Amino acid sequence: MAIGDVVDFTSDWPASDVTACDHELSQSGLPTLSEVRARFSKLVQRVVRRGHIKSDDEFYALRNAFEQQGADAAGLWRLLEAYEARA
Repeated sequence: MAIGDVVDFTSDWPASDVTACDHELSQSGLPTLSEVRARFSKLVQRVVRRGHIKSDDEFYALRNAFEQQGADAAGLWRLLEAYEARA
């Protein structure tokens, strides 16, 4: 959930702020914001390709992606509904 919150919180940052944040995190030996965003995106894409959610972590990642109104919001909503129906 925290990763999704970070991605959501920083989604409207200008490139200059992302670059500055990446630099600071890199200097501290931490994953950069850009790396976190890429991992988050890959997780969402993997779940969409698979066609079902396997865990709560995947559920929250998709929910955050849905809330950002991505291109496939309707498809994400169907996956979220199906996961909640099984829970």
